[in-house]
Amino acid sequence: KLPAQGIDHNVCFRPIHMEAPIPDPAVLVREASNSLRQEISAESGAEGRHAPGPPALLRGFSGADLNNKVGLCDLILRALSSHTGWSSITDAGALQVKDVSGASGNKTYKVTPPAEVQASPPAVALHERPSDHDEGLMRRMSAACNALAGAGVAPERLAEGGDWFIEAWDALGELPKDGALWGELLARVHQVPIDWFEEFRAELDPKNYGEVGGTTPPGSHAWIFFARGILRDHPGCLKEPDLFAEWADPGPIGPVHPAAKRVVTLHGDFHPGNTVYLGPDRGMQCVDFEFTCVGGAIWDLSFAYACCGGRLDRAKTFLTSYLTALGQDPNSWMELALDACLGMMFLWHSGGKLSAWEIKGQEPEKVRNLIKSCKEFAAAVRADTTLQQLLANRGFSACLSDFGPFSVVTILQEAEVYRKLQQKLEDRTAKEQFNADLKEFPGIDDATIADAVAAGARLVTIKLLRDPSKALQLRAGTDRLELGDAVATGESTAAKQQFLWQGQELQHVASGLFMDAEVRYCHHTLGRPWETCSGELSARPRDGSDRQRWFLAAPEEQGLSCEDAAGRLIRHCVDGRAMEVNAWQLLAGQGVNISVPHTSMVGMLWLVEDLIPRVERLRRLDFEGEPDVGLSWASAAQLANEAGARLPTVAEVIEAGVCTGDFDQWLPVDDRGEELWIQTGNDGRLYRTEVPEFANGWGSDKEPHPWRPTTASSTQGSKLHHFLVADGKLKQFAIANVTTDDEHRPALAAHVPPGSEFLIRPAVFCEQRPPVKVDFEKLKACGGVDVCWLVENSKGDRFLQHNAADGTYLTYPLGSGNPCDEGRWYMKDGVYSEKTGFPVSGTLHGDATSFFMDVDCGPHGPHKYKFDGKAYTRGFLANDPDFDLCLAVRSDGYTKDPFEVYLAKMDDSDGQRWRVVGADRIQHVATGRFLHSRTMYAFLADVGAPWDANHTNLVTRPGNDSDAQRWLLDPVPCSTEGWKMLRHFRDGRVVDVHNWQFSDGGNVGCENAAHSYALGCSFSLCARETALGGVH
Repeated sequence: KLPAQGIDHNVCFRPIHMEAPIPDPAVLVREASNSLRQEISAESGAEGRHAPGPPALLRGFSGADLNNKVGLCDLILRALSSHTGWSSITDAGALQVKDVSGASGNKTYKVTPPAEVQASPPAVALHERPSDHDEGLMRRMSAACNALAGAGVAPERLAEGGDWFIEAWDALGELPKDGALWGELLARVHQVPIDWFEEFRAELDPKNYGEVGGTTPPGSHAWIFFARGILRDHPGCLKEPDLFAEWADPGPIGPVHPAAKRVVTLHGDFHPGNTVYLGPDRGMQCVDFEFTCVGGAIWDLSFAYACCGGRLDRAKTFLTSYLTALGQDPNSWMELALDACLGMMFLWHSGGKLSAWEIKGQEPEKVRNLIKSCKEFAAAVRADTTLQQLLANRGFSACLSDFGPFSVVTILQEAEVYRKLQQKLEDRTAKEQFNADLKEFPGIDDATIADAVAAGARLVTIKLLRDPSKALQLRAGTDRLELGDAVATGESTAAKQQFLWQGQELQHVASGLFMDAEVRYCHHTLGRPWETCSGELSARPRDGSDRQRWFLAAPEEQGLSCEDAAGRLIRHCVDGRAMEVNAWQLLAGQGVNISVPHTSMVGMLWLVEDLIPRVERLRRLDFEGEPDVGLSWASAAQLANEAGARLPTVAEVIEAGVCTGDFDQWLPVDDRGEELWIQTGNDGRLYRTEVPEFANGWGSDKEPHPWRPTTASSTQGSKLHHFLVADGKLKQFAIANVTTDDEHRPALAAHVPPGSEFLIRPAVFCEQRPPVKVDFEKLKACGGVDVCWLVENSKGDRFLQHNAADGTYLTYPLGSGNPCDEGRWYMKDGVYSEKTGFPVSGTLHGDATSFFMDVDCGPHGPHKYKFDGKAYTRGFLANDPDFDLCLAVRSDGYTKDPFEVYLAKMDDSDGQRWRVVGADRIQHVATGRFLHSRTMYAFLADVGAPWDANHTNLVTRPGNDSDAQRWLLDPVPCSTEGWKMLRHFRDGRVVDVHNWQFSDGGNVGCENAAHSYALGCSFSLCARETALGGVH
């Protein structure tokens, strides 16, 4: 199976001087949990508070179509017939229904009575679980909700059925940003009596399943996974008793702090998305109890710690509040933080390595070694205060990636792509294949260098940050780059290690050639992105193309806490890949090429040293005016323009080495198509960038903030009374490395007729396909035909299995694009079988008009395979009106931006129509605004989750001719369907449907999410008339 879209982040204890909203990591943790729920579905207190009674049980509604509003409202009124106000409603159509479902595949509706009805409760939530409603799961969720509601930390469950339930809706809107409330809530959850779980503990005890025996410690993380059927359904290698025992015992990973060692009622999926705010008098409550059980408190603490986003202030507020509410010493929060950080090892997101779902399908010996390595890491951290400090400063994943078998450098040494790149370098040297024309290309003379430096260029050497005795050079007799032993300035061979940096071009002094690489956007191989993102770097004659444009980037700009502050990435301007030493082997003779920046960047950080004092390209502009006025971005841009200049780019600020002191200070910059600010105070976040519009909004106001320049006569706010400007216009890039059918119609415009209007639709739903016919006689006799089976197991879970004529098959959960099984199939005289890890056999029944199979799937029990003649694409019904979806614009979405782009049901309105303007801009027909997202070059903190922390909002903005509004369609590699990704031109990130879950109201963003078959980031520009043909 493809991994769930989890996240990884750095847990960094560093001073923070600015307030900000709940972190993006919390949102991503929620999305990781939602993705996991989809996978599972595919595979399978307040003293004196009155305890709620048992919910009403209504029969006859399980399996009902709750997408039908009439049926949904009828269920609500019948279920609430004894509740005040609800019983007086006779017209079901008068109820207001809002779909507030997440991305897990289950449905949630908020139902409100008419305004004139005084009902109790004033609103309810109806939850439907169409494909994930195992009887034991539903009973446990009900018991958990009842226990937590009795303590006032969960809404009261009012009614329930086999696959649905109704809860009171008391939430009052957005969650407060006070982490103390969150800590208090978890403390109250952990004080709920644990006796409610005893009947379920007996049912879930591993002694009841497979070969696993013995007793699981009551505080083990294993109970979370038992609660979701890990051993009952698909135990994999964990069915081996010895291996299971090693995994279930955390050893040194386990907690030391008394509060974390307690056996308590666990929520199990504790993140902000599963909490609601009831107001200052009632505080907060939890919702969503799929994982709720009894186990070690460390689980919830680790889950919540991951949501703190690496912020010391947030972690401290949360943990001290938790400890205070328990009556324990709040000053011990750092010890508790260490436990919580190590406890992330068992999570299915945030860099966890030992989640049951991730390891169960692996070879037992591999898992045994993995468990051993994880425990050795934890033991080493607990025994060494220096490692503990590194864990605090660099974070869980970064520290783990430097440890033994987890070392990225060790993994890179085994990568085939680097072996091939290095071999090409050696072959070119051995065979003397250097182009004769390039040999004759003249170098740069001293007079030319002097003139260039006087005009603002830099004469530099480029050395490795981690080993300055090694420098970048052109290998003799070739056009390829390598590491060499650094040569002192003045030596006869010094020119081979010297480069002239002019604007965005990097020219080799000795040869006169320019650094050159193919413009190629990243399509990530999860876990090993270098295999598909690496490419060749060479030196070529100047051609003025985007192949030869480069810029310096600071690690801190990615928001990292990096001790390598002097290091710089040398990034490709278009695609964002960076120069790196092959396999990060920092040795003379090792080739230098390009790849996506990731993890510790050991082989990607460079020292760029000037050989001649450089001419300053930036100048100060004083901020004059009335006292105590803060500098807004718009004012800065206007003042720069009036002075005949412009705001500098991020790269120009970094290249100039700007530093305004050791305090928190931000200056305005302008090269990302947004009102962008860069941190120039060296307080731990030097050169980090931020868009205040989506934080506190301080970038556009005139308040005298202490972190932003103020007018010269100010007595309040910052003592900095100037900002920086640059002269000259910014370079606009041309589209490179794309094929067009007409020199006057660049790539994007070539996909639609000039001036036409279109819908932007997920590619998976755009193909109109006729009903399918199958040669039944051939199928029965010997197979060898394409046939798609609708498969249902004994629990009611449904799948689509595509059996190909070549004997292979792929299986998808119904309504999903993520394959969950693959293998080979056989048919002989109506007897069916599959080649897999256990016997699968069945018999074909029926005739050409109607046929099916009864198939015994071994440990998974009997399955029914039906052929219904309908066309399917992956796990979706072709031409399905439920998926007539397209991009539209709303004002009340998850970003709170008034012009947020999202996924909507097609309705033939102007608000869903777009057109191409010029070469590569997309204009919203209804408003005239343009599809827009801030440029952000990707950095992979977690190589298995390239989308992590690489998000920008997808919105519309007035046209501004910036690269933030340029797009292109890029083919998905090896796509048999011919799908194309909608790419952001400069950074190469993609328009992406979150979690690759398609529904009306679905969230969309610009993400670094191009991987595998690109289901959620492939789009088609469908002519309006053609698209509307699919509306039913």
